[in-house]
Amino acid sequence: RWAFGVLGAGYLAPYHGYLLSLDYVGTVAEDVPAGFIMSVTYTYPLLVVFLLVTLLRWYFPLSSPKLYSIQISGSFAVFAAMLMLFAGACLRGLTARPLIFIVGTTLVIVGMADAVVQSAIQALAARFGPEHISAVMIGNGIVGCVASAVRIAVKLGSGHGSSPPVEELARKAAMFAIFTCLVMVACIGVWLWGLLPSVRRSAVIPEGGRGDDAAAGAELPETEDVDFSREGTVRDGVEEAQQVLVELGRAE
Repeated sequence: RWAFGVLGAGYLAPYHGYLLSLDYVGTVAEDVPAGFIMSVTYTYPLLVVFLLVTLLRWYFPLSSPKLYSIQISGSFAVFAAMLMLFAGACLRGLTARPLIFIVGTTLVIVGMADAVVQSAIQALAARFGPEHISAVMIGNGIVGCVASAVRIAVKLGSGHGSSPPVEELARKAAMFAIFTCLVMVACIGVWLWGLLPSVRRSAVIPEGGRGDDAAAGAELPETEDVDFSREGTVRDGVEEAQQVLVELGRAE
């Protein structure tokens, strides 16, 4: 379960890493609604790709260990690459238009990759049981709380009424991006050496999308036949209950 919690925190960490750099992006591009651009360029690609992946999972088997590994490891690798590109843009000291272009472009890619990895991790957690889904949700909550605490600490540390220089904001933004990139590398390690071996040993993974059991020739577990002639009818049960109530009334 701990691995699902780490991965649940990991796939939301890139977006929070970008949000932690909002002060820098907003300072460089003062005339641009940086927060709105970050939200739109991340959310809409995520929604569209998530719907497409969900439809693919419904009609095609996408749940072999190899495919899970491609989706999860590949998405975290894309996160790491986009975060390093963004960190480099921060350290280069770009002007408003190039910086917004890089932020928007990388967040579109992050959103699409996030849809893929979210779908894979949640589908995988559902196969292992409700407690693993809860672990993913707990990871989601933890990363949000940590990011909020870091942002509050940075605000308090900058002092009241003072505006840090752009160079300092750029260094902090790059630092957040690089640290989040290291978290992505750690998530790849958790998947490859912590969770993937369990996935390969698990008996639930051969299942895929709708109809995969029949397509794979899987046998459904046998159920015990019930002899309803010996179980009685509902009417018999009601009559017996009424007799018991009558006897209890006489006893009183």
